[in-house]
Amino acid sequence: AVCSGANEKFVRSIGADEVLDYTKSDWTSLFQGGKRSAAPPAYVWDVSPAGGMSVWQSTKDWLPASSALVSINFLDPSFKVDPSSLFNQFAVFPSLNRVQHALGREASYKFVDATQVENVRVALERLAAAADQGRLDLPSVESYPFNDVCSAVSKLMSGHVRGKVVVTL
Repeated sequence: AVCSGANEKFVRSIGADEVLDYTKSDWTSLFQGGKRSAAPPAYVWDVSPAGGMSVWQSTKDWLPASSALVSINFLDPSFKVDPSSLFNQFAVFPSLNRVQHALGREASYKFVDATQVENVRVALERLAAAADQGRLDLPSVESYPFNDVCSAVSKLMSGHVRGKVVVTL
């Protein structure tokens, strides 16, 4: 797992065997040119408020074609894009990547917009059932009253949230 050192204990508690601190070094450079004896990861899961193209640029040359980079984006409203970069992100790049991946020339890049869920009710029912059966180890929750929504947003935008931030009405 890749996170800041401050989150190492939390990330290990949810199952990470190895933790790389991105604040100390560029974790992607550890795999370039065979610097590590371990094989490159089969999957790179990049959770990012602004898109995973920077991680893709750092990993595409060493990730084997059998690997996948999954960019889970929350589309932070402060992230500014212009129409040409949107067209590239959602049309040109995915098409070219599918061709390159099919030819065995590069890893697959998958973009997931976490703000889009087809059926929220079904997703919530599945989560509730899993929680009822004790199959979820949930992270901490920080709750803010609605009249302090600015503090909740500031916490989210700081990039240092462990668990979830909830605004109560």
